[in-house]
Amino acid sequence: MDPRVAFDCQKFEAQCTLCLPFDDVLRILAACALLKNLMFYETEDGVDIENLNDMEDAAFLLGLSALSLFKKLIARSVIVHKEEATGIKTLSIARMERDHLVASLHSRLVQMVIRRTNALFELGSSNDSEDGSVNDDSGSFWDNL
Repeated sequence: MDPRVAFDCQKFEAQCTLCLPFDDVLRILAACALLKNLMFYETEDGVDIENLNDMEDAAFLLGLSALSLFKKLIARSVIVHKEEATGIKTLSIARMERDHLVASLHSRLVQMVIRRTNALFELGSSNDSEDGSVNDDSGSFWDNL
């Protein structure tokens, strides 16, 4: 069997079994890779992103506006006396927060897959599901992430 066909069969079987949209999983992993590749540089006003196209693509893949992601990556928000104050980030803080964002997205994706897998095992042990698929009615893929 052609390896590409075998992979497509395995992908389809995994999607059906766990009720995970494979495209959404790939979308998040691609966004994580794009975000991890962002390069920051210092300006007179703080920090800026060198490869804005990657940031815009990551925002699109995550369903965010590019402007909101840009502000999150560049602007520094601090709560002072119950009011939000915005400042500028240093290069090291921008990189660190980018890395935390990528790690958080990846971690939440893995946790969701583990939750769905555990639910499958629970259903398998109780034999409640005839087709063996997991459909926990806990919202859409993005709600669970």
